[in-house]
Amino acid sequence: MNIRLATIEDAAVLTAMGRDFLQYSEYRNIQVTDEQLQAGIAQIIAFECSFVAEMDDRVIGVILGVTGPLWFAAHVRTAIELAWWVDPAYRITSAGIRLLKTFEEHARHLNVQYIAMSDLVVQGDTPVARLLGRMGYSVTERMHTKEI
Repeated sequence: MNIRLATIEDAAVLTAMGRDFLQYSEYRNIQVTDEQLQAGIAQIIAFECSFVAEMDDRVIGVILGVTGPLWFAAHVRTAIELAWWVDPAYRITSAGIRLLKTFEEHARHLNVQYIAMSDLVVQGDTPVARLLGRMGYSVTERMHTKEI
């Protein structure tokens, strides 16, 4: 397995993964075209803080991230995960953890002080929260959404 920086050439395959993510999540009812999804992914990739996992020359996972200041402490740099997805067939591999560790290492290289990870709610459960807790993350804020 290889973990590498995501490039614009990955945008098409990541769009397909994005579709899988959306169907898995509570975001499934949001209407978005493949062109819109790919354009958003391309904008995130431009921050050079996103990584893909490859196995047998096939992209099997991704972590999309950006860096920026904390809103209340502009001097504190933060790496923010916007999407983290591994193809379900490869979740028994180390792809997800390796993507996260690479994201963390890259953040350190960029002199980031905090990493912000989200945990998707699936059928009332937050399975990723347990993994993040084991890796030293603490719950500091949760996001709630409402369609208006």
